[in-house]
Amino acid sequence: MNSFSIDKTAARIVCVFLSLILCQFSVAEKAVTGSDSKGAFSFAIENDLFGSGTDRHYTNGFQIAYISDTYHPEWIDKAASFVPLYRSSDNVRFGVALGQSIFTPDDISQPALIVGDRPYAGWLYTTFSLTSDARVISKSEGGEADQNERSEYRYANALDITVGIVGPSALAEQTQKQFHEWVNTTTPRGWDNQLKDEFGLNVAYTRLWQYRLSQHTDITPQAGFSVGNVYTFANAGIMVRFGNSLGNDFGPPLIRPSAVGSSYFTPKQSIEWYVFAGLSGRYVERDIFLDGNTNKDSHSVEKENWVGDIQVGAVVNIGDIQFGLTQIYRTREFEQQKATNRFGAVNVVWRY
Repeated sequence: MNSFSIDKTAARIVCVFLSLILCQFSVAEKAVTGSDSKGAFSFAIENDLFGSGTDRHYTNGFQIAYISDTYHPEWIDKAASFVPLYRSSDNVRFGVALGQSIFTPDDISQPALIVGDRPYAGWLYTTFSLTSDARVISKSEGGEADQNERSEYRYANALDITVGIVGPSALAEQTQKQFHEWVNTTTPRGWDNQLKDEFGLNVAYTRLWQYRLSQHTDITPQAGFSVGNVYTFANAGIMVRFGNSLGNDFGPPLIRPSAVGSSYFTPKQSIEWYVFAGLSGRYVERDIFLDGNTNKDSHSVEKENWVGDIQVGAVVNIGDIQFGLTQIYRTREFEQQKATNRFGAVNVVWRY
């Protein structure tokens, strides 16, 4: 079975799986929307230096993004109508992001190919996104309900189309060497063994639900999938938050394949904060950074199909600026990997 057939089969399976999940939430609902007149710029950097202090595997990622406010041209609404589970009453935003991810083996001082460790690889990409969100009032199926019998939750849909390049043209070698020169640390010497140039195309979708448990606590389950020659996986996760003003976002904007949040927020107070803990898992059918190039000879390793993440962190909103810090603990991604990985993420979002 070729890669394209696998991707189509995986997409069908995931769509059926998600439909079954969503049936569990099909009570009588009324969507309540609210416009937001501000767009947002966000910056995210993820690095193992912020976590375990090592320099290996997923060693660095950055992403800068713009996301619109809820006012947009009519064609955005037409495009959003193709997003799964979209409703015409949703708040819709469009966005664009530019990012780079860098992957290396454990020992970057060796110029020779390290057969039992993950390949050197870089990924330079642009993502185009559509998101929709709304607040929902759920009633019992008996009809009109007393206010105390009603429950509220929020939901969001995120559809991303990502195009980019894997290989030397992704400029990961130059980025890592320059950074190591700035901080006067080990020069990476094995980039001659990196994956070869390959165009990357991925489509990813995530659905998030957010339920208020108490005045200061909420819970956000999510499920989704990614299909393409870079990543093909199905994922699910859950996040619990505690803070003084919740319901303004869906968690910090992490870089896929981590469980995603939102790269926008809608503050209600001048200073807001929350702490969070999350757990997510995914079944990985394809990971080019472990499986190697699709149609070219390249270094590869035997990947682990099941990968899990634990996320803990804190977010602070001060006016129209949001700061987020996250620690991510990731299980082994390939069979010969000696230990789990830990890396940190720093996020800044500015509403304008």
